[in-house]
Amino acid sequence: MDSSRIWVKGKNVGRNVDRIIDRINSDMDSYRVDVSSETVVLFSEKYYFRNNSNLLSCIILNMESEEVCRIDIVSGGGGSGIAGSDWGAESSRIKDIEEIIKKFSLTYGWEVI
Repeated sequence: MDSSRIWVKGKNVGRNVDRIIDRINSDMDSYRVDVSSETVVLFSEKYYFRNNSNLLSCIILNMESEEVCRIDIVSGGGGSGIAGSDWGAESSRIKDIEEIIKKFSLTYGWEVI
């Protein structure tokens, strides 16, 4: 399992959190759970041919304020074989999701930390 935490900061991030989610969903099919008005959890699964396994990713978006969204990304289950190696699939998926968020944030002039 691998994980990462990033923050998206900028004007009206809170009003546009659904657009962030839509952008993430354009790259993958996911299951959405609205935990509260401030927290959304996305689950997705992706098949990786290089290690013949399915990888589960969980993305938690938590609005800390109208201008700050904390995003936790967790990927796991990508290991296979005797050693359970994921061959880098878990960290690769996290980087892909981070890149989607970073590119989208640029269009709004938001900072990603």
